[in-house]
Amino acid sequence: MFVAVLTAFASCSAQPPDAPVPITLGGAPFTELRHAELSRPVLWPVLDRAGRALTRAWPLADAPEDPTDHPHQRSVWFAHGAVNGIDFWSEARG
Repeated sequence: MFVAVLTAFASCSAQPPDAPVPITLGGAPFTELRHAELSRPVLWPVLDRAGRALTRAWPLADAPEDPTDHPHQRSVWFAHGAVNGIDFWSEARG
């Protein structure tokens, strides 16, 4: 049921192949799917209703207040080891 409700309010639009894909929720900016410039696809930034970031900016953007440890942890991302020859865990692009 949650997915049905979410898809009723979420939307995205066609973009050039390497451009981030903006995703809105109820007509307001929610996040962007960034897939071209990184080793794995991520959703960043993730915003609340007021437009405040819910995830840290670093390493996707400079943010002096953010810790610079764990550069592989980028906002919201999906990862798994080698499955059918695809590896979304390591940093190497293949």
